[in-house]
Amino acid sequence: MTFPMTEERFQRRVLYLLVEIRDLLKSPVTTASNTEDVDLVTIDSEEGFEALDRRLENRDFKASFKFLLQKIGGTDGTDHMKKAMLRTMTNSYMAGLNMKGKRGKKAFGSSQLYLLIKETVLTSHTQYTESKFNEDLAKFLKYAPERVGGGGRRRRD
Repeated sequence: MTFPMTEERFQRRVLYLLVEIRDLLKSPVTTASNTEDVDLVTIDSEEGFEALDRRLENRDFKASFKFLLQKIGGTDGTDHMKKAMLRTMTNSYMAGLNMKGKRGKKAFGSSQLYLLIKETVLTSHTQYTESKFNEDLAKFLKYAPERVGGGGRRRRD
């Protein structure tokens, strides 16, 4: 009885599977049991934002938080980004943010939370580009004051 595959094909298949196993072992595996101590908290203050940004420097916390952000999901990259932003921050806090920190607002583009949300969304939606993500996020932050709970626009005198 002969094996249905040629030896060459068999060796290729084994090598392919070994590489796949190696890649799985390299990537941080986060399960539901690892995320018990991590919860998606809605940020509504500068102190809360700074505290979360500091906690995201911890590798284990970051992996658990990323797992929770991935579970949010979305129909496309833009939808996933919006859902992740709304789950992590209130509209009133987002109204005081923009990407670069101009006009008296705080820069969101240099935060750990921004990097994590971007990484999560771009990993989950491979057709979604980084430039499109940044464009959509800037627009989402721009119109935060006009959404419910955003506080409205400030008048320029």
